Amino acid sequence: MANKFAESAKKVSGGSEVIAGLEKIENDLLIAAYPNGITINGADLINTTDQETGESKQFCVFTFAEDPTKYASGGKQLTEIVTEWFKMTGAPDGMQLSAALRQEGGVKVKLEKVKAQNGRKFTKVTVL
Repeated sequence: MANKFAESAKKVSGGSEVIAGLEKIENDLLIAAYPNGITINGADLINTTDQETGESKQFCVFTFAEDPTKYASGGKQLTEIVTEWFKMTGAPDGMQLSAALRQEGGVKVKLEKVKAQNGRKFTKVTVL
């Protein structure tokens, strides 16, 4: 049986079972290590508060088949994709969404840093 106190703390702190025990890799390092793309095989949404506006927002975290010891977090585009996956599957949590992703063989994506018209850099996602 899982530790109920740890589970409660994860829910309150916005943690995810999908990434529990894994090491975070920054997107720049992920892109450099896997220039031909990665296979997302697990994902969840994390609730947070925007420090500037105080508004609630979500961002995604994901695991990938190429290195099962690591996870990364996604920006706006990946968060929109993961949000759509939750809607599409009806999965109530990241563990069930991740199981569905693995059952389908994951989703191969290529990440690259690009500059928007306003000059800000962002991570572009191309589904392969």
